Amino acid sequence: MTQEIRKIIRLMNTDLKGEKALKISLMRIKGIGKNLANILCRVANLNPLMKAGALTDDQIKMIEGKIKTISDHIPTWLLNRQKDYETGENKHLVLGDINYIQGNDKTRLGRIRSYRGLRLAQKLPVRGQRTKCNFRKRKTVVIKKR
Repeated sequence: MTQEIRKIIRLMNTDLKGEKALKISLMRIKGIGKNLANILCRVANLNPLMKAGALTDDQIKMIEGKIKTISDHIPTWLLNRQKDYETGENKHLVLGDINYIQGNDKTRLGRIRSYRGLRLAQKLPVRGQRTKCNFRKRKTVVIKKR
């Protein structure tokens, strides 16, 4: 029995290529890397090398549920939000939550006027890099004519 492989599958509001392996396709979701994609395949009892387009609708819903509750299945050192500032719990953020929460962190640091917050607001390096040379972010390079 041959199963039809879909070209595009929709998972967590992201279009995934159906021709690629499942673990490669899962890495297209923001917040999921190589290790997490392999762990998700193992937790869902799916072959990581199978084509993503061969998944059934039930399997897609199961993977979506596993992604939403991934912090129960993996060790805390693999989570991307450990000891959240507001709640103190360990979370794993995916998709738009990453941008939203990182933006909130930057505004909080700027509001409390910390050194790091001030450097972030000025678009300068935060972690002690030198700026005399080799730092040209947001600066226009002017070439003078003689």
